[in-house]
Amino acid sequence: MTNILLTGGTRGIGKAIAERLDREDVNVWAIGSNRFDLGDPASPKRLWDQALDMFDGRVDVLINNAGVFEAAPIDLPDAEWTASWNRTMQINLTASAELCRFAVQHFLENGGGRIVNIASRAAHRGDSPAHWHYAASKAGMVAMTKTIARAYAAHGIYTFAICPGFTMTGMAEDYLSSRGGDKLLADIPLGRVADTEEVAEITAFAALKAPPSMTGAVLDVTSGKWWLRAGVANINSARLRAGNSAPAFIYRVDYSKGEFSGFGFSGVHGKTTNFAADLGTWVDANGDVQGFAGAGRNTAVHMVEADAYFARGDWSLFGQVSAGQQQRAAIFNSDGVLRNARWVGASALAAYKITPRLEAVLRGDYVKNDSNGGGLLGFSFDDPINGIGRGLDGGGNFAKGEAVGANRYALSAGVNYLFDESTVFKLELRRDGADQPVFEVVRKAKFSKSNNLFGASVVVSF
Repeated sequence: MTNILLTGGTRGIGKAIAERLDREDVNVWAIGSNRFDLGDPASPKRLWDQALDMFDGRVDVLINNAGVFEAAPIDLPDAEWTASWNRTMQINLTASAELCRFAVQHFLENGGGRIVNIASRAAHRGDSPAHWHYAASKAGMVAMTKTIARAYAAHGIYTFAICPGFTMTGMAEDYLSSRGGDKLLADIPLGRVADTEEVAEITAFAALKAPPSMTGAVLDVTSGKWWLRAGVANINSARLRAGNSAPAFIYRVDYSKGEFSGFGFSGVHGKTTNFAADLGTWVDANGDVQGFAGAGRNTAVHMVEADAYFARGDWSLFGQVSAGQQQRAAIFNSDGVLRNARWVGASALAAYKITPRLEAVLRGDYVKNDSNGGGLLGFSFDDPINGIGRGLDGGGNFAKGEAVGANRYALSAGVNYLFDESTVFKLELRRDGADQPVFEVVRKAKFSKSNNLFGASVVVSF
């Protein structure tokens, strides 16, 4: 019977490892911080001695999984920053090193054994500006693993390091929330975070079955570069009339070219509610108000978009282009004819980290929407608040005729401030513009080609 000591074994990856090993013919002692606080320098020795008592004097495998991921921005007071560094090193590296030392001494006297150290992708690529200590501790764990392998392989002592990318645990969820989940997910080759069960499977292999010639290996938990998601669903189902379901095909494809860049595309193809037909009216030659014959029937919609990103150092760059059409949903229909709404758009964004907590953001957007009086998905009427549809001149007439919609742009500049790991303050100044006077200025009873906005918000992640 193989006896295994597992640290950090009561939640997250550690819990999954314990559950996976429980299916094998082994004895596993999975301990957590509630029982042994590895931040206490005396704990590793007490833990090792108790493990020997637990297993009648013989430990065959040590798995070091315990760790902490606590932010320490460089603008912390000196004493706080140093204390955070020391705590992370003590738990993530020093305690693991002490347990490895006790294990090697024990293995030398008992014919060999195995050590599996759970490190991180941060060991290879570093981490965020607030996590120097975490990256350094995991890099130290990898170097320690290789050193033990070189020194003691001839004595039957085999060591392995496992470097997961983001894995769906509490630590990863906190990090994704604090650093912008979508941007970080785009940096993962698989396009999603790993499951704890995937890491557990690799750990079980290293602990029990990996051949001796693999000793010193560092195993990355990653997969291919493509990620495809697709589904079938009703669009805007709350507005559908009874018996008028018409599912649409929705998909998203992402490709990670490398660690810092990638691209993706998505689309929607199917049918959805046509507000122009359902809610619109027109006046016939006799002056009578008429509804549209197509009211209550969904019409075909097709939308596609492509985007790309580049993130390196303090800079992040994003770009997107898109196009769409909905049949019989354009704004111009006053003659009783329902026409197709068509639009094309482009967007670009640049972000720069001024400090670890303060980020500046610039963004530009453009929508070409002049066909058949304009119209977007969900917008089938002139909208003077959002500036969609046809503009009006000083005399109340359509500025370019009732069949020509306005083309729109927006330029914005803002800052994001990371107050703590779950709270972000945002400020934004935006200028909206159009090639027609589509923005209503209520206090002046007129329409304008431009509109300025200033906004502030607080984003809290749970």
